[in-house]
Amino acid sequence: LQTWIASKDESFFRDGIRKLPEKWEKVVASDGKY
Repeated sequence: LQTWIASKDESFFRDGIRKLPEKWEKVVASDGKY
């Protein structure tokens, strides 16, 4: 796992974290159904 993390650049994580609230809004909007 650590090598996988090390192989990703900073923007990969920044974009992933930025998209989290958006993903959760979709989950909440669909009553928790993914």
